Amino acid sequence: MSSDSVAHIFIPGLDSPLGEWQRSYGWLPQASGLKTLLNDASRLPRTESAYHKVAALLGVQGALAGFRERGAGRAVSGAVCADPVHLRADVDSALLVEGEHLGLDENQARDLLASVQDWFGRDGWRFTMSGALHWYAFPPQGLEPPPWPEPAEIAGSDVGPYIRGREQSAEWRRFYTELQMLLARAPVNLGRMSQDEPAVNALWFWGGRRVGNSASSPVSLVFASDPILIGMADAAGIEVKTIQRDEVLRGGGIAWLNDLRPAAAYDDIEAWQTALSHLDEVWFAPLAKALRARHLKRVHVYGDAWQWECRRRAPWRLLRQSAPLSRALGVSS
Repeated sequence: MSSDSVAHIFIPGLDSPLGEWQRSYGWLPQASGLKTLLNDASRLPRTESAYHKVAALLGVQGALAGFRERGAGRAVSGAVCADPVHLRADVDSALLVEGEHLGLDENQARDLLASVQDWFGRDGWRFTMSGALHWYAFPPQGLEPPPWPEPAEIAGSDVGPYIRGREQSAEWRRFYTELQMLLARAPVNLGRMSQDEPAVNALWFWGGRRVGNSASSPVSLVFASDPILIGMADAAGIEVKTIQRDEVLRGGGIAWLNDLRPAAAYDDIEAWQTALSHLDEVWFAPLAKALRARHLKRVHVYGDAWQWECRRRAPWRLLRQSAPLSRALGVSS
């Protein structure tokens, strides 16, 4: 079999919440197709973010900010993403809520961005937006934002350690404190709070550093609607399609399944299990069947903390009792 008979499946939210849910509620996931798929799979810690891994698989190099704009049909260089978010205070933590959950409209976003640009433009900053939720910043020379992760990786988590990180310069700390103070008194936010809507009380800076490599790619198709993946595929000269299961099952492609991530990020067990059951029927069981039938040589599954290399089980292993799904996902049962 060739590399075309290998499928790469990215599933954000697959395993990140499970340890806490098991410890707090004694809850364990149920999915017979996923259990079959992961039986005897090799499990390794994931050492890079999902976007970084996709860039490496596609053999492209660049900043995620640039890939995102390229995927939306625009060009930008030298920018970092500066997306509007809400930081929800919770005792000693600040939980990040992504912009997609804030109900921020285009007019509010433009007014907020204008306030930020008017205030910080005098210091050499330039801010632009390509939609209410996608903002970009061009920092003044000599001021480099810290290497914060993409918001999808840490949504619903405490981001205080990133904001207070010791590696940040005093100049950056002053800027970020001033930015939060400016946003707190912005008329748009005062109006939102008067309507019991969450304020855009922070911008999240990410995606400005180069990722990936220039190796040849084993991938021939990308199945995704995420603009970052679309931009990466375009840079690699690889065709992008909407997710089509039958084509993914033939191998040779990357599929990005985002069904679990929102529920995982915001601690919604019921919604997560519902989404998992859907994925189990539509994806995991068919992938396991494709391995058994030798239509696929391998399936690489990428979760949050772990990644798995799944192969067809040897006939003698079929007689052995399979391990619990929770163990395969790295959770103690």
